[in-house]
Amino acid sequence: VSFVPQFVHETILGRFNVLETLYYAFCFKNPASKHGEAYQHIQSTIQELMLNPKVLQTRFENCSGGEQRRVAIAQELMSIESKPPFLFVDEPTTGLDSESALVVMKCLRRLSMQNDITVIVSIHAPSSDILNMFDQLYIIAKGGVCIYSGQPDLLKSYLNRITGIKLNEDDSPIQEYLRIASNGISDEQVRKLTMESVQQNHQQITCNINKEECPFEFIPKGIPRHTKKFQMFDLWTQIKRIIRLTFIVDARIIFGVMAIVGMGTILQTTVTNKDMLIPNGCRPFNNEHFNQTCSEKLKNDRLIGTFTMLVILMSALSYAFNIGLYSLMALNLMKVLRNEYRNGWYGFSSLIHPVHLNDLFTVTLIILIPSVIFYLTCGIMYVDQYQINWYRLANVLFSVAGFCLYAQSFGYLLIAICFDHFEILLLLCEVTIITLTISSGLMVIIDIMNKPFLLAISNILGIRYISGAYLYSYYGIDRCDSQTEYSQILKQYFIDSDNVYSNLQYPMLVMVVVRIISVIVMRWTFSNVNDGKVSSENEQDIMSKLFASPIEIDFPQNPVIVPMIDSNNNHNSDLSKKNEFQQFCTGRYIIGWRQLTLFSTDTIYEVRPTPESLEKFDDKLILRNLSGQFQFGTLNAIMGSSGSGKTSLLKVFNGKMKTKLTGSTQFYLSRFVPIQTCYIRQEVSNHLIPGLTGKQSLIYASKMKNCHERHAIDHDKVAADLLNELDIADTAHTMVQYCSGGERKRLALAMELTSIRMPNLICIDEPVSGLDSNSARLVLLCLRRFIVHHPEITMVVSIHQPSTEQLDMFDLCYVLAFDGLGIYSGPPARIKSFLNEASSVDDDKRFPIESLIRYSCTGHSNPIVQRLAEETDNQIDKITPLLLQDTVHLKNGLPFQQIRFSFRSVIILLQRFIHCLIKYQWPLLIAYVFVYLFVALMIQNFLDSKIAENNGCISFEEDFQNICSNFTDVKWKEDLRLVSNVNNVIFSCFSFFFIMSAQVINMFCLELKFFTTQHLNGWYTCGAYYLAKLMFDMITILPMVIIFVYVTDIYSTVSPNNYFVWQVFSMFTSSMCFLAINNLNIMFLHKSIIALFIVIGLTLTISLSLSNVYNVIEEMNFIIRFSSSLSIFRYQFPATLWLIYGGERCRPYDIQSLLYMLNIPNNVEFFYECLTKLILLAIFYHSIALIIFIMKYNPMIDRYKRAERIKRYHNERLIKSNNNSI
Repeated sequence: VSFVPQFVHETILGRFNVLETLYYAFCFKNPASKHGEAYQHIQSTIQELMLNPKVLQTRFENCSGGEQRRVAIAQELMSIESKPPFLFVDEPTTGLDSESALVVMKCLRRLSMQNDITVIVSIHAPSSDILNMFDQLYIIAKGGVCIYSGQPDLLKSYLNRITGIKLNEDDSPIQEYLRIASNGISDEQVRKLTMESVQQNHQQITCNINKEECPFEFIPKGIPRHTKKFQMFDLWTQIKRIIRLTFIVDARIIFGVMAIVGMGTILQTTVTNKDMLIPNGCRPFNNEHFNQTCSEKLKNDRLIGTFTMLVILMSALSYAFNIGLYSLMALNLMKVLRNEYRNGWYGFSSLIHPVHLNDLFTVTLIILIPSVIFYLTCGIMYVDQYQINWYRLANVLFSVAGFCLYAQSFGYLLIAICFDHFEILLLLCEVTIITLTISSGLMVIIDIMNKPFLLAISNILGIRYISGAYLYSYYGIDRCDSQTEYSQILKQYFIDSDNVYSNLQYPMLVMVVVRIISVIVMRWTFSNVNDGKVSSENEQDIMSKLFASPIEIDFPQNPVIVPMIDSNNNHNSDLSKKNEFQQFCTGRYIIGWRQLTLFSTDTIYEVRPTPESLEKFDDKLILRNLSGQFQFGTLNAIMGSSGSGKTSLLKVFNGKMKTKLTGSTQFYLSRFVPIQTCYIRQEVSNHLIPGLTGKQSLIYASKMKNCHERHAIDHDKVAADLLNELDIADTAHTMVQYCSGGERKRLALAMELTSIRMPNLICIDEPVSGLDSNSARLVLLCLRRFIVHHPEITMVVSIHQPSTEQLDMFDLCYVLAFDGLGIYSGPPARIKSFLNEASSVDDDKRFPIESLIRYSCTGHSNPIVQRLAEETDNQIDKITPLLLQDTVHLKNGLPFQQIRFSFRSVIILLQRFIHCLIKYQWPLLIAYVFVYLFVALMIQNFLDSKIAENNGCISFEEDFQNICSNFTDVKWKEDLRLVSNVNNVIFSCFSFFFIMSAQVINMFCLELKFFTTQHLNGWYTCGAYYLAKLMFDMITILPMVIIFVYVTDIYSTVSPNNYFVWQVFSMFTSSMCFLAINNLNIMFLHKSIIALFIVIGLTLTISLSLSNVYNVIEEMNFIIRFSSSLSIFRYQFPATLWLIYGGERCRPYDIQSLLYMLNIPNNVEFFYECLTKLILLAIFYHSIALIIFIMKYNPMIDRYKRAERIKRYHNERLIKSNNNSI
């Protein structure tokens, strides 16, 4: 069995070209001895599916919709010896024009006739030509019952016999069936048709069966889908395929990642002190022979701390990068491989082993470059007298490989567990990264925490042994004299230098176990297919079930008749009810355009120069020299083949894509009324916010679009009136995500109509795409009726496959050819006569619009298309004098919707954010609360609360030299506790901001698509949205800060500075700073999750390096010192450390050694200064983010004025230059 889903791009590696896609499919589906016939079979299949041979060299993702569907079908037909007996194709014609849809269905018909294949297709609204291709129809009504099962030519007679409905000769029987089916099982006609269909199907089965011999076997789980057994050649083909994808086809991605990691490593080492590796950390076995001043000890401790912190940050980045790369980024690839595995292309071993092998190659490349860069730039070369210590370098590479492979193993496990749940996968990735970092033994020295259970867990996980091996590379190899010295640094982190390599067996064992578990889990989730096991029932039992009476359907007791819209009077309007302005607008033109040419790329100029000839720009043109006009009070259809530029033309009408228009493009807008536009996308999920009901969506829309009105507005009445007018009153109390497709499209329109000053030019992209014929009819009837009631409004609709009834609802059709050439502009009724006059071809077998669409698929190279375009331009030129009477020429075209900033819109947006959070996003928020709690509890449990009791105070009365040279175990553990406190402060903040980044990314990326749509339609300003979002983020982040600080607080009992309150304030202020940085990253990288997290991780680590905690910024160059002043942690960490150790923690005659070592003044003024600078940084970063947000999402207002200003400035400079030369 083979299955082709509706969204084929999710099941095919789109970056391969079509030839490669089909070749690999052929190799998997045929034995190795047949591979020499691959290209011949591909050519014959391409010809059989009526695909242009040139498509073989085209990337799959660049093919048209019809081509993609046929390639997906061809992929399943690559087997020579055994083609699949069943081919299931889901919605093969959705989103295609009528001609492309007909071609796809002809291909399927040819396949079923020339091969032994049963093709089963789901389809919404088939045309008459498509309908007649089917051998049998199976029509399902709303509620899941079958109302017809039979041949297409019996539809009309069957309907008349069962229901008594008589159709005219020109009426489409399938449209009537679909109308009845939409009523659901409560309708009486549906009941009659269902019962008759059940009886008829039962008779057809039983009458052809010999009662003495059972021809069937009973398979309880339905049609089987068998998996394929392992074959060595499949394994080899898969290896070649994935390696080619990674290192050739997607080379820019892997090398781009390597470049980012390499530059990040260079940047990281640039901002750190190059002397950090000069202290060797060696101590003599006999302390009497070791002399060290306090200043030397403080300096060396800080340098060692700098390197240790850098190692911690780089290892955390390594965990994050590898877990993200091999879970989040691999998700799309693994979904494609899962689909192929379930379709029986190869065995599971041929799937998983090549993936692991390819990942081994990529991780080798990825670790090689940053490891070598770090080795060369961290300062170890100075220690080794500028010679490469190959033994040290090999240990470094080996340790980094251990980090990467260890994290990679957990990435495999996470993707196996959460394959179909991206949000949960993201959360588990964060928890895993933080868990590995805290258990590595560097951030928290677990050995001194009196936590034997957690110490055992850390030893079992084994990641600490890899960290120990890495530190051993820099402080254990050729640093101390093994006869007389030992490494104090290795001792500090409890690294056994004698067993560094033998201890690595524990993490290696963990890696193997985790990978085995991930393979088992993935095998179980991927193998969720029917194995075709036959029931053990005997033939007699099977026959008795077949001949038993059919089960009666339990219909509802009280049928509810669903009223249908009557279209008999929709085209007429009572002129007496029109106001004076509406009567004045009737018959006048609202917009016209002449010589409209649109390129596919932007230009560096404000106004693109008009080329002398368009012929050499064929590949770069979307629209070609278009002219046309629309009148007030009309419903206009833009039609054409797939890829003809219908959506682009709608965007131009909405004021977009101005920098892609040529200078010759001319727009004419009504001289009597200002034009207000709106654009409704094909995918209405960008308009409808989950968590709101239909009525709530309209009320919020009305509040925002009318917030500048001075008089009171009854928003409830506005919403109720629109719901009734568009026949969607039933959705008033239904969540928008649960509404039907037609209801959602009408709700999106209603939201744009809630303004008291309604937009008078409404552009709707594909309002009936994906709907059955009856739902599409209802949507168009609503649009038609709305236009009749509002003759001052013009609607422009793009549409693919209208039926004759739907086509007659439009006042004007504007048809585009394949390459953006206008070939018809006029009423639907004139299409036939226009074709006869312009093309001299009479095609009686087709409807006129189908003939026109067929011509449009050929493009401007067809002489008939050229004649149609020429005749269309001639007819439009005749209308130009009338157009000039009603319009004025505007060089800059349609204006962008601009509104004033309003605090009322800020409050309304904030209310909507909170409403959606409570009604829809609460599970995600609860999940993040649990993550914050889990991480906070983990940090709190890994630490011994007694470490907070060490105050780090040194008395004036003591001998400083003895204190600095004292290496007793007691003093050593006191120092470790101080280090652990500092690390705890750093790691707690790092963990919180890391989790907060994912929270902000999830929320902002979800909201960004709604903002883009609503802002471009003039709902609110960028400033209003950003301010409302900032307030909402503050509301959601503050409770997280309170919870996190409360759980991790071990210092309130010893701090005299009201630690909890001020730490909440400090963390919250720092969160607002980092929120702005996250917003900036999301604005530019929201389409690439992995790039976004890499940049955010680098931002965190570099900010930590610039924090002046260990890294002495005062000794660095001016650029680093200036950059440090912009680091959030430069002020947040010192403020937190002062809360713990500052103030009255020490006696007046004592010195606070930790604050002294870190150059933190022990006075409250410094603490307030840090908080003030954090507040100023938050304001600064959010100001920058707001400015960039406004620049990014506000298009050029008047490109001609800008061009004239630039030209005038250039001429003035030229004249001035000439005068000076004279």
